[in-house]
Amino acid sequence: MGQLRLACAARYAERLSLSEAAQRLLSIGFEGIELPVPRSEEEARLLAQEIQRVPIAPCNVLTGARYSLTPGTDAMVGLQADLVPSMQLAKLSGASKCQWCALAHGNVVEGSAAEWELMSQRVGLLAQTAAEIGCTLLVEPLAPGEGVLLTTSHSGCRLMEELDAPSLALTLDTYHAAAAGEDLLESLLLVLPWLRYVHLSDFRPGEAGRARRPFPGRGTIDFKRFLEALANSGYEGFVGIEGFFETDDHDAELEACHAYLRQALPQ
Repeated sequence: MGQLRLACAARYAERLSLSEAAQRLLSIGFEGIELPVPRSEEEARLLAQEIQRVPIAPCNVLTGARYSLTPGTDAMVGLQADLVPSMQLAKLSGASKCQWCALAHGNVVEGSAAEWELMSQRVGLLAQTAAEIGCTLLVEPLAPGEGVLLTTSHSGCRLMEELDAPSLALTLDTYHAAAAGEDLLESLLLVLPWLRYVHLSDFRPGEAGRARRPFPGRGTIDFKRFLEALANSGYEGFVGIEGFFETDDHDAELEACHAYLRQALPQ
């Protein structure tokens, strides 16, 4: 059974420096931290130095790049420029992985063969850049209505099979999979060959906006069942929490989420 460790994104410890955020997350009990988006390669270097002063494990780096990859345009230059600092931070910090929530809010026809081919080519180039830098690029499919082309676990696996790039892998996000109507245990088995990270986020069917995606323990997902299956699958390492705050007491919500997941983790 794989050992699972809880991580949280630095952005949830608001209005704090990276080192202060890391200390706050450590005090709650999180063992890992998802690093924020660096705006330049110089900022990536500075953030890597700052996080080394705190005894918490960098486990992922976020990216802010979301593009509509439409035929007749070339977004690769801007896309590379946005993603490279995150890749550099992943390398320098020891996180080794950076997260791309791909293809959000695009103006494309879902399922278009031409759009898929263009997207596949461009992600392949990004995978080459990640390999040159020395990190893994994580692709996270987004639920229908929030993303295009890569909107299911099946589509994520299709991309992995087509590109067959060692520097490319998948993140399974429980919210996006549930919002796509997937059975989480089936999705887990499907993505397992390429799975390198997991986001734990709850789901409330019938809700809209931020209320649709609360922190774990506030929606309908059975995380105890999912985490047991994840540990039994052989996956080992960090799982990061995600969600939207529902009260003004953000620290209390993070503490409650951590306590809930600690009880849900396999013993």
